[in-house]
Amino acid sequence: MFECADVNSSHSVDDDHLGAKHNVFQIIPESAGPRASTFRGAVVYERRTESGSHTYRPNSYVTAIYLAPSRGIDFALGTDEFLTLSASAGTVTVSPADIDCRLIWSHPRETITVSIPPSSLQELAQSEIPGSSLELRPGPSRQPDAHALHLARLMKAELSRKDSGNDLYLDSLITIFGIHLLRNYGVAIEAPARRGGRLSILAARRVQDYLGDNFSRKLSIAELAGVAKLSKSHFIQAFTNTFGQPPHQYVLNLRLDCAERLLSNEDVSVAEVAYLSGFSSQSHLTSVMRKLRQNTPNQFRLLKRA
Repeated sequence: MFECADVNSSHSVDDDHLGAKHNVFQIIPESAGPRASTFRGAVVYERRTESGSHTYRPNSYVTAIYLAPSRGIDFALGTDEFLTLSASAGTVTVSPADIDCRLIWSHPRETITVSIPPSSLQELAQSEIPGSSLELRPGPSRQPDAHALHLARLMKAELSRKDSGNDLYLDSLITIFGIHLLRNYGVAIEAPARRGGRLSILAARRVQDYLGDNFSRKLSIAELAGVAKLSKSHFIQAFTNTFGQPPHQYVLNLRLDCAERLLSNEDVSVAEVAYLSGFSSQSHLTSVMRKLRQNTPNQFRLLKRA
């Protein structure tokens, strides 16, 4: 557990403008670097020379821009499955609001972290595309983002001024950065599925492709709903109506299909098959296979030999 640091700053506005305090900054100590809160959001410059970790559930969209290369970063959203990053200068990571986030680093890192409440982001979305409903695509960027890096360097320079910087200037930078995020990392949220509704053909294909690439790791409903561009509350019903089974069972069947392919090679142990196909243990594979396929890994191999 982490002790919450006092994050009061000389840069502050009425909480009614922000909707809620940026709780992500409660785990970043004042010693890590200067920070500011503005009308549009909040920003902190963080420079860490020692290893460490953050675990938090942000109440805002939280974006980190790496100012310098850093390796050995483990990043997880909504699951215990970590993605290991080797960040370049300009690498961007996006953490959505109300999703558990974990960050572990073993090497020095230097970042600008920007927090924008959902209500503030939607205001920007309306100015960009009136009537739209947008969310940010979670996770790390696939390549360095030169424009985000430029804005992050401007934020760092302003936060590092001896006179504490100009709130209006920082607010303008956060606003410009928010629009940049929406243009480059935003996804449109489709209209909620009606009762008995199904995924669109495009959404179903996106989800199938995503599951085909990721079924062997832990997945969250929030992650899959983001791929389908639906809210979590509507995704499960639409998925079930489309594929005839809920997401959890669909994933189990993908894992079992993979396990059966691997079991056809008797040089691979059952324990290895369980690990490679996404089951937590050999016993987990056996119990799920018995329930859904009416046999066990050993029985499957005996049948294949016959």
